[in-house]
Amino acid sequence: MTTVCFVGAGSVEFTQDLVADILGFGELSETHIRLHDIDEDRLATALGVTLSVARQRGAHPRVTTHLDRR
Repeated sequence: MTTVCFVGAGSVEFTQDLVADILGFGELSETHIRLHDIDEDRLATALGVTLSVARQRGAHPRVTTHLDRR
C-alpha cells in the first residue's frame, strides 16, 4: 500500500488540493494518508476535509492523524 505523509496538514487549503489530486488517480484511491500537524484543531479540520474529498472522489483511503511530527 502506498503511504503519503503530509507534515503541516493544518494548512487545510493546500492539503485539500493535494489530496484531491492524489485521490484522482484510481491506483491511489486506497492509499494510506498520514496527516501530521502540531495544532490539534487544525488537524481535526484537515481530517474532515480529507474524508470529504475522499467521499467526493469515491475513494477509500486509510487516513490517520498525528500530533507528533515523527
